[in-house]
Parts: sequence; structure tokens; C-alpha cells
Amino acid sequence: MTIASDLLQRHIQTLVDDNTQWQTLIADDVLWELAYAPSSGHPAQLSGREEAVRHAIWFIGAVEFTVTRKSIP
Repeated sequence: MTIASDLLQRHIQTLVDDNTQWQTLIADDVLWELAYAPSSGHPAQLSGREEAVRHAIWFIGAVEFTVTRKSIP
């Protein structure tokens, strides 16, 4: 069993740099809540792996990323 902090770290590390690996973290029956997305014209939730992956791929192409690594105590 993987703890939430490990999953979050893997999510951050792979979403942009290794999207194929990131997709392995997503369950087939995922329900992804996007609480603030409707304010910018996006859905409030994504249901199922296919929908979540499609949206994430769009997001990666639409947003410029700058990541700074810091140690978390």
C-alpha cells in the first residue's frame, strides 16, 4: 500500500515529465474533483480514467510549468 504523500510526490514528479508513468497512478474508476475549475469554464469533476487522462493531457499543453524542488521537513 502506498501512502498519500508518496502518491502526491509521484504525481508531481511524473505529470509533466513522464506522463505515461503518471497515467499508471490513475484508477479506472477515479472521481477527480476540480473545485475551482468551473470559474474558468472547466468541469467541476472528471469521472473515470479516460476523462481524467484526457483532461490532464490538455492541461499540460495549455499551461507553462516551472517547478522548484525544495525539501519538505
